[in-house]
Amino acid sequence: MSRMKMIWVMIFISVVLICCREKYFADYEMPASGFLVVNGFINGGGEPTEIRLSRSNKLTETPAEVMETGATVLIESDADDRYPLIETSPGVYSYGALDVNPSRKYRLFIKARGKEYISEFSGKLSTPDIDSVSWKQNNNGVQFYIHSHDESNNTRYYQWKFEETWEINSPFLSALEYNYDSNNKLIGVKYKFDNRMADTTMQRCWAKNSSQVLIVGSTEKLSNDVIYLPLYFVGAESEKMSVAYSILTKQYALSQRAYNFILTMKKNTEQLGSVFDPQPSQLTGNIKCITNPSEVVIGFVEVVEQKTKRIFINRRQLNNWNYTNTCQTTVIDNKPDSIAKYAGGGLVPSVVYSEDMITGEIIAFNAAPGPCVDCKLRGATNVKPEFWPQQF
Repeated sequence: MSRMKMIWVMIFISVVLICCREKYFADYEMPASGFLVVNGFINGGGEPTEIRLSRSNKLTETPAEVMETGATVLIESDADDRYPLIETSPGVYSYGALDVNPSRKYRLFIKARGKEYISEFSGKLSTPDIDSVSWKQNNNGVQFYIHSHDESNNTRYYQWKFEETWEINSPFLSALEYNYDSNNKLIGVKYKFDNRMADTTMQRCWAKNSSQVLIVGSTEKLSNDVIYLPLYFVGAESEKMSVAYSILTKQYALSQRAYNFILTMKKNTEQLGSVFDPQPSQLTGNIKCITNPSEVVIGFVEVVEQKTKRIFINRRQLNNWNYTNTCQTTVIDNKPDSIAKYAGGGLVPSVVYSEDMITGEIIAFNAAPGPCVDCKLRGATNVKPEFWPQQF
């Protein structure tokens, strides 16, 4: 067996063991307000820091992320420097690129609901570069892999996150819109533009998603600090790769304590669904409540350097990616009664089906469900991402 295959086998076995599930019965009482959950890290790699604060639920409650709003969040150094974070959305607190002094240590200070919390001081952890992100297509879909290494053999513990972006094209063009009289009564359809061209702002969009599971790996039992692991899988015929797709992978070095904490979190979330679901085992990290030292706080905050790698896949690179949508058109007479009868279920006008050759009056038109005509109605935006290749 080759050296690389041996490394792969050992890491794969460790991942399988990590994923084993055991039933756990909690033997503690959760406060009515839930435990404070601190998710994020102090970014020491020149990128913004983002901290998410939420409250965990009781085991008997419906799983949901309850964001902690109105908190005061600061980054503090051991030289008494303070950097306030701004709440950019409910429960999400951000600070721009932090100029981390490698000789200093940093921690997080939080004040929420009249209580104060602090993390332990942490020095900056250097993260090795991502060597590559590769992919391989099989009958079931596309599997992504992460490749990395640390020549100094000092990292050993890793975490990865990713952001995926994919292009969506509406299957039907939109050149028409409903026409209303001065009393806002529907009287038919009309062309959107005098030149009768289609509305291109509804045709091409981009959707995005972020990793929802905890992805970690370790080389602690290997002689060399080399990573080659499966990262993410996209199922066959998914819309995500029907046009073009991109994945941005983020890599972080972890301390052994942080790694062990995340493994426990991973075990719980695989049992219950997500990071923000109620936790069945007591997760204590490096954050404590200084107002009430007996209060449990869930989270582990360190100063971590982020490294990234983005790749793109065009559908033309794939073999027989047979994505098909379920969109269908309906032919509707351009009369108020016909429109009311057939278009009441959310159908929107698409293009002309027939028109009077002399007067140009629209006689009938094609209509389809809104998301089949307007890609923005599919949770996407028609603003092209800055990183999207021109040739796509």
